[in-house]
Amino acid sequence: MSIPEKEMAKLARTCRNLRRLPLKCAVGVDIKAECFKVGKSVISAPCLEGFGAWSCDKYEPTPREDVERQWGPVFAAADALIDRMAEGKCGHCGAEIQERVQQGHCVYAQPCGHRLGTA
Repeated sequence: MSIPEKEMAKLARTCRNLRRLPLKCAVGVDIKAECFKVGKSVISAPCLEGFGAWSCDKYEPTPREDVERQWGPVFAAADALIDRMAEGKCGHCGAEIQERVQQGHCVYAQPCGHRLGTA
């Protein structure tokens, strides 16, 4: 599966130097300190969308090939999970779902016991 164009565009606007959790910059920009200087949260950092509360001379959009390499497997796994569930199989292990059992607000597949979601 390829990444939907809307998601691809958003991910490609993310700075290639951004390292996710915790938000770190590969080239040394202190994201939290820069945001603190202008009184904004890290959500407003330019590394997330290419624009923000302050400008960064280290900002570099992520090439589409890198986005595909990093995120392609995630989107493919999500598609496979949805396909299995559409076929009446457990999205986690692929076992045939014989029954869905609700316990509280959670729904579980039987006989494997994996959680399918909430009701």
